[in-house]
Amino acid sequence: LDVHAANLVDSPEVRGILVTVRDITPRKTFETEIQHLAYYDALTGLANRRFFFEQGANVLSQARRRGTGVAVLYVDLDRFKEVNEVLGHDRGDQLLRQVAACLREDMR
Repeated sequence: LDVHAANLVDSPEVRGILVTVRDITPRKTFETEIQHLAYYDALTGLANRRFFFEQGANVLSQARRRGTGVAVLYVDLDRFKEVNEVLGHDRGDQLLRQVAACLREDMR
């Protein structure tokens, strides 16, 4: 909620306080969605390159302080361009979502 109050006591014509209350849930939900889209791929839901580079330095710094290691997984789908060209982009998108689901499941 967004709440604003205005003191009207100082006005000689009006005595009191004006309070306005506004539900900003839709705006906050939208801001959260925008933030998510900035760091995660809309199709797969996996973290994107921006997330990797912005968070990578923090992760490496923490690992150094704690004396722990860091693992990075790099996945390349061989001949993926051919999937899009032969089967179409819808099937290519479907394949990407399936691979992402497998990665999420196996990384838990």
